[in-house]
Amino acid sequence: MNNQVIPKVLVLGGTAFVSRCIAMKLIEKGYKVDILTRGIRAIDYSGYHKHIICDRHNTEALRKALQNSRYEYIFDMNAYYDDDIYKLLNIIDTNSIEKYILCSTASVYTFREGITDENGQRLSSEDNNTYGLNKKYAEDILMYSGIPYVIIRPTYIYGEYNEIPRETYIFKAIEDGTPLEICSNKNTRIHMIYIEDLGDLFISTMESKNLFGCFNACNDEIITFENYIKICEEIIGKKANILYYRSEEEPDPIAFPYVEFSVLLNNKKLIKDGLIIPKTSLRDGLRKTYQWYKKKS
Repeated sequence: MNNQVIPKVLVLGGTAFVSRCIAMKLIEKGYKVDILTRGIRAIDYSGYHKHIICDRHNTEALRKALQNSRYEYIFDMNAYYDDDIYKLLNIIDTNSIEKYILCSTASVYTFREGITDENGQRLSSEDNNTYGLNKKYAEDILMYSGIPYVIIRPTYIYGEYNEIPRETYIFKAIEDGTPLEICSNKNTRIHMIYIEDLGDLFISTMESKNLFGCFNACNDEIITFENYIKICEEIIGKKANILYYRSEEEPDPIAFPYVEFSVLLNNKKLIKDGLIIPKTSLRDGLRKTYQWYKKKS
């Protein structure tokens, strides 16, 4: 960054999957990065400026931890409730914030039909999706705060260091020959996004100075569950023992997402606004993920 003043960045999160990826990319690019976590997990990388140990849900602890702190950019990776953002904005010095970047989710959409763009219908209190609805309320607080913001809505994220056992569940089931339950609705289609692509996208929204608003995050590749498993079979070199289930049956709750409706996002706004476009194919992303899985096994 030569003689320029190095922007100071706060990452809420930093030890798990997406937040870890983003913190590491920010450090690699030379930003001054503070990380705020509860301190439950050790940070397995170096280069950050400060590790702030604090439970963000404890208002007084958060106030004490962030008093006299000023940041140009905030990456909020673990706000799950409206109160999470409300508390933070009432504690931190907002005058210095050039952009508040929130990791939301595609689950804020109703997915009534077709491919959903950023203006798609979001959930209401009548919808039975607690996670998505809470994220929607968190978005609303930021949208109406008056703070310059970017909201990223990723679809299913996969890749190295994913704590949610989607890929690893399937890898292990194929290797062990155990039954692999998948949705019997063969018309279900989804978009996914590889972790490194998502991390690069987040950074590009920060570095695009005059860019604000909501953005869908996905690869253009449309995926079926069967195609996903076929690629895993080819990478592993072994056939899966597939067991189809119907909606009235109970699948393994930790396995690959069991949705009987398509989850497809329109990401053309990324292209229009000159942001980094997710390019890693599912095959390449799963191959890299499997290599990581084997190393850690």
